[in-house]
Amino acid sequence: MSDILLHGASGSPFVRKVQIVLAEKGLAYEHVPTVPVANPLPGLPFPGMTPELRPNSPLGKIPFARIGGRWLADSSVIIAYLDRLHPSPPIYPSDPWDHARALWFEEFIDGGAYPKLFSTIFFERVLAPMLFNRPANQAVVDKAIAEDMPVIYGYLDKEIGSRSFLVGDRFTIADATAASFFRNMQHADAAPDPKRWPNLARYIGQQHARPTIARLIEQETRAMAAAET
Repeated sequence: MSDILLHGASGSPFVRKVQIVLAEKGLAYEHVPTVPVANPLPGLPFPGMTPELRPNSPLGKIPFARIGGRWLADSSVIIAYLDRLHPSPPIYPSDPWDHARALWFEEFIDGGAYPKLFSTIFFERVLAPMLFNRPANQAVVDKAIAEDMPVIYGYLDKEIGSRSFLVGDRFTIADATAASFFRNMQHADAAPDPKRWPNLARYIGQQHARPTIARLIEQETRAMAAAET
């Protein structure tokens, strides 16, 4: 049995973020597909959260993980702990300003882009038809595309500029967070338009081509295809 047991559903940007960091650090782990509800909807290929597991995720969210016999919840907390246990390669910058900037980009995406775009565009275009057997609420999608996407994508496009990483000159938690989130945006046919946001589109393409992330995307694609058959 692996020393790291990661619970969460494939396709979650928060679960994927942890998986990216685990891959970057070369850490073996066991992934237990789990959705954050006790009784998942019919047809959902993942088991729900059992009463035995619920105390390990008091807010009922994913991911949560057992690391060396101890349980932690929340992707950011899990990653911070893993980085202390396995500091090489570091996922957070050592420079105080760069460290703060990396945390800011993580929060900008997890706390800002996620509720503004994932919970609207991705939910309506992907989850609503798949889980609730209903078409997307186009008004919700159109509003997010018109009002929120330009702010979020425009800011990231400006911040990345011509660089390869959001912070400094190496891969950090900021890049892991962005790469994971924009994978979901691709699924929702909402990837950055290279004509409108060329810097961001280039940057996301580079991150998704990174070997650790490319392998994870390939595994995820195979798993999704198997679940649909």
